[in-house]
Amino acid sequence: MKPFRFAAGIRHTSTRVEFVNEVREVERLGYSALMLSDHLVDQFAPISALGVAAGVTSTLRLGTFVFNNDLRHPVVLAQELATLDRLSDGRLEIGIGAGWNKPEYDAACIAYDPGSVRIDRLAESVVIMKGLFADGPIDFEGRFYRVRGFEDLPRPIQRPHPPFVIGGGSPKLLRFAAQQAQIVGIAPRVRPDGKADVMGCTLASSEAKVAIIREAAGSRFDQLEINTYPSFSAGPPPVRCRTESVSATASSFPRTTSSGPLMSSSGAWPT
Repeated sequence: MKPFRFAAGIRHTSTRVEFVNEVREVERLGYSALMLSDHLVDQFAPISALGVAAGVTSTLRLGTFVFNNDLRHPVVLAQELATLDRLSDGRLEIGIGAGWNKPEYDAACIAYDPGSVRIDRLAESVVIMKGLFADGPIDFEGRFYRVRGFEDLPRPIQRPHPPFVIGGGSPKLLRFAAQQAQIVGIAPRVRPDGKADVMGCTLASSEAKVAIIREAAGSRFDQLEINTYPSFSAGPPPVRCRTESVSATASSFPRTTSSGPLMSSSGAWPT
């Protein structure tokens, strides 16, 4: 197993000075990456905040954990992300998911579609963004998005594209991540009411998710990086739950990441 790398997140800052000081401290302490969340709450919006972070750091990798795909059109997001990668000299990591927090959807009057529909929409977004990051025009005709002849957006420095961080708890999402992402995240399943089933992240469930990823990834499995998020520590059961989850993923993957802090290894990512 390659060494872990750690990343940190910043959520509750109210001024530029506070945010910049925390970002600089994250880099000074030797963290590998800064990963910002994407929620409709009292926090700095991740794209703008990462632009500021890029300007006050030099080695820290910068990313999201994770974008809610339902909040942005993939063409718009691709332009923003390619810009971030160029302005940060190639330090971007693209964390993106299908969306899960139903109260945010309800408050913004955004339709909260079934999980399978949200995953299908995410899949189309990733295909479109990868196409926009490549050379030449892209035409795409899908169930949710249509793109015709785009070729003039900026291209990221990292080729063929910055690493994608995709994960979740359902077999469908894990299979998609195993086939399309460079970093696969293992997370609790989301119930139909939009709440995470934190107590369901047992050792057995984590091992089952690893098996799903291994089968779906095929020959690219050894190139993948695995991400897990050991932050649910309200008492003995959640602590044990997350410890078992990290143990299961770390013992099963050649590269391991974890968020909140994040852990993973350095190296090249498969496309």
